[in-house]
Amino acid sequence: MKLLFFGDFSYDFDFVAEDILSIGEFAREKDAKVILNLEGPITDGSGREIRKRGKHLPQRGKCGEALAALGVSGVTLANNHMMDYCVKGLNDTLNELDKLNIKHSGAGISLGEALEPMVFCEGEESIAVFSFGWDIEETVYAGLHKSGCAPRKETVILDTLREYSVKHPGRKIIAALHWGFEYNPYPLPRDTELARKLCETDLVCAVIGHHSHCPQPFEIINGKPVFYSLGNFYYSSRRHKYSARRFDYDPSNLCDYCIAALLDTAHLSAEPLVFYYDIEKDRTEFREDLAIPVSMPEMDPGSEEYRHFALSKALHKNPIPGPGRIESDLAFLKFNLKRNLARYL
Repeated sequence: MKLLFFGDFSYDFDFVAEDILSIGEFAREKDAKVILNLEGPITDGSGREIRKRGKHLPQRGKCGEALAALGVSGVTLANNHMMDYCVKGLNDTLNELDKLNIKHSGAGISLGEALEPMVFCEGEESIAVFSFGWDIEETVYAGLHKSGCAPRKETVILDTLREYSVKHPGRKIIAALHWGFEYNPYPLPRDTELARKLCETDLVCAVIGHHSHCPQPFEIINGKPVFYSLGNFYYSSRRHKYSARRFDYDPSNLCDYCIAALLDTAHLSAEPLVFYYDIEKDRTEFREDLAIPVSMPEMDPGSEEYRHFALSKALHKNPIPGPGRIESDLAFLKFNLKRNLARYL
């Protein structure tokens, strides 16, 4: 089975853009099922907004038509915008996706529903795609009887996937994770550690990451492809705002790059495809002449050397603690408390 994963998608145009039609044709030529991260609810914005640091991102205009034009088969929902308009926004989204016959995972009216994967079948092969998001970056977690998203908590992820693999032996699993900080070109040590645990224990056949607004490295761990972040896929009217971000090294316009992960699950092979937003043309397109802009450095991701390196490349100087759970939890909680207080007071 071929799956084509794209990164963050947010749509507010009141028309289906020409480059959306072109990308849809590209996907059909690859004969792959298209899966992307739906970065916000499909809703009219009339629901109550949650209080948060970041912006609220309702999917308006011709979002449904754009998803259909892209040939989208499934979307991941565990991210920092899916609950922007509380339960109404989530329910509107689930209803619209069901009307469009688009599968989804990562959010629901309860934790149990949020932890359910979307399953794709082709012949005798079946693939389960799970979706998890990170609360430090404002993903709203589901509870036993509370709507929300599947949590990026290591114990929850590992236990959920282990239990699922026992119940469904032979079914391959892909973990999609909305993790890390925005504008970090290199993954957090805690995220690289989780990727290794998932791949080295054979719980997954691939790991797909997003959220950083820029591409992060691709690597193979124990024969499994890991895309730490695909970067932005399509932000419609907001694309130029991300394009204006500049890093102090080449390529400085890193946010204009995005990766599509073409997976052949039968052979556990992966092909990174580079897409690029051309601000002069106001167009996102496949670029065969471009390579992935960043790769993992030859150093231990848990080392001080890596942490200093990753921090030096980040546009925002967010904390990059080591992979230890207690150390990183404390660092992130302290950091989050400070920026929440700065925002709300």
